[in-house]
Amino acid sequence: MLNVASDAAILHDPEGGFTSLTGRGPPADPSRLEGLIRAGAQIPTGICLALINLPRSLVEAVKILEGEPVDKSIRSILLARIRARLKENESKAAEYAKKYGSTRRLREKILHRSHGWDEERELFDWEALVTENEQLRKFLKEEGA
Repeated sequence: MLNVASDAAILHDPEGGFTSLTGRGPPADPSRLEGLIRAGAQIPTGICLALINLPRSLVEAVKILEGEPVDKSIRSILLARIRARLKENESKAAEYAKKYGSTRRLREKILHRSHGWDEERELFDWEALVTENEQLRKFLKEEGA
C-alpha cells in the first residue's frame, strides 16, 4: 500500500522507501509511482494521488503564504480562488441581468425577434457563467467550505 504522510508531501513505497512529492526527500520518480499504481497499489480512501512538479521555492512559498502543511495550504489557496471566481462571475451575471432582465428573456428574444450577434454571444457567456458557478458551488459544498 502507498502510505500518504499527513501533509501529503511524501509517499511511502514499501518496496523502495520514501518518495517525495513536494520537494522533501529524494525526488519523485513518476514512472516508479505509476508502475506501483498500475500493479494494484492501494491508495487510502479519500486520497487523490496527483504528481505535480513544483520548484522547491514555490513549495516553500505556499507554506509561508498559508502557514500550514503544503496539502492544506494548496487547498486553502484553491478555495480562496474558487470564492474569488464566484464573486467575479456573479458580478458579470448581474451586469447581464441588468441589461437583459433574465437569460429566459434574452433567449426568447434571440429565438423570436430580431437580434444581433452580440446578444447571442452574451447569452452564451451568461449561461456559461451560470453553469460554472453551479460547478464551483458544488466544489465548495463537497469541501465543506
